[in-house]
Amino acid sequence: MAERTRRGTFGWRRLVLLSAAADAVVLLGYGAVRRDLEALGFGVVMLLGIGLLRVRGGLLGLLALGLLFVNVQLWMFPAANGNASNRVGIVDLLVPASLVAFSLAGLIGVGGALLRRRDPDAGGGAAATTGALAVVFVATSLSLVWLMTPSPNRNPPEGAVEVEARNVAFVPVSLTAGGDQVTVAIRNRDLFWHTLTIDALKVDLKVPVGRLRSASFEARPGTYDFYCRIPGHRTLGMRGTLTVR
Repeated sequence: MAERTRRGTFGWRRLVLLSAAADAVVLLGYGAVRRDLEALGFGVVMLLGIGLLRVRGGLLGLLALGLLFVNVQLWMFPAANGNASNRVGIVDLLVPASLVAFSLAGLIGVGGALLRRRDPDAGGGAAATTGALAVVFVATSLSLVWLMTPSPNRNPPEGAVEVEARNVAFVPVSLTAGGDQVTVAIRNRDLFWHTLTIDALKVDLKVPVGRLRSASFEARPGTYDFYCRIPGHRTLGMRGTLTVR
């Protein structure tokens, strides 16, 4: 006990715990305010991972949280970078950026805890310093990108057919356009990236968090299916139809 007190109580596993808790707070808070079921689901899974830190010495929890941190990085880093490049609002910038920062710190903590499996609570000042540096690095990098990028146009093109991505669904699901030249504009209200993909017309709009994207294309009269090609989103109901008259 004296040795543990001398080294300090902020070890690698504590870094993992605090990072996961921070991720969960951001995800659950965003999900509750925006009514985003996907964010709420990820937040609940993150809490379950925290609970696993108490099972069999915490090894299962470290592995589970490590996978969750990697998953958050894969989804949120492109979102955060895209949002910074597109000069989104402060909330839509901070949410994915904070998830990237906390998950990076958590991954470092997982690595340190696994390397020190016999004493994963060790780490002391190194764990705290490394975690803080990870958060500062991400925050500084994305802030510079945001500040150095001109503000884009946030209004849809005149005459565009508009649709929103909200709560892993398109609103509305049925679009109607006239003429041979069609313009579709989609605004992403969710925490995660979406696409509006129309295979038959070779349309694939990639939409960052909180952003508006549009595309103009030629289309003969008829009905065309569109969907989000992010894995799992089409199955969850992100699909609809575009009718060209």
